[in-house]
Amino acid sequence: MFDRARNNPRVLRITEWYYWDDMLDAVSHLVRSRAKWVILGNLSTLACAIASTVYHWTRPFTFADYLTVQLACLACQAVALFPVGLPGRTASPEDASGFSALHESLALTIVCVPSIFFLCPGLALLMFLDVNPDGSLYSAVLLPAVALTLACVAGLISGVFLSSPAESGSAAGPPGTTGGTDWSDSGYSADTDSGYDGD
Repeated sequence: MFDRARNNPRVLRITEWYYWDDMLDAVSHLVRSRAKWVILGNLSTLACAIASTVYHWTRPFTFADYLTVQLACLACQAVALFPVGLPGRTASPEDASGFSALHESLALTIVCVPSIFFLCPGLALLMFLDVNPDGSLYSAVLLPAVALTLACVAGLISGVFLSSPAESGSAAGPPGTTGGTDWSDSGYSADTDSGYDGD
């Protein structure tokens, strides 16, 4: 039995160095891709609200539970805003504005789409079924939506303030450059001989 497992092609493949090297390259690319952080943070914000609705569907929704959901949504928005505020040294102004536009579109989408297609019909259905307004169902539907909306609004406002310095910093270029153009090797310096001899 052990010989068969040892000679299994899959087992042999995962014991080779290049298998793990490719996986590490993929993970490294995922971590360094800042656009994916924007997507991951916004989707995680939506996932926190959905998980809270599912969890509290048959459980009471306390104020501490709401604070937990709100802080979780805000933390996810902070992850999404990381590339907006810090686009990277090599990022161009177009990259910085692209991160900001991506965050703005995703944040608006995860607020508007669930509110229009799920929150409003869900509340209308609960009212139609004459569900007790003081029960857990209303809280499970409404409070996570409030936490999601507030977190996304805070993320959108923060993104406006973070994107302007990031875009101007990207436009300035790295140290030693002006407007993205490097003048350090251009042949001009402050000590250039004026062409006149002091004697």
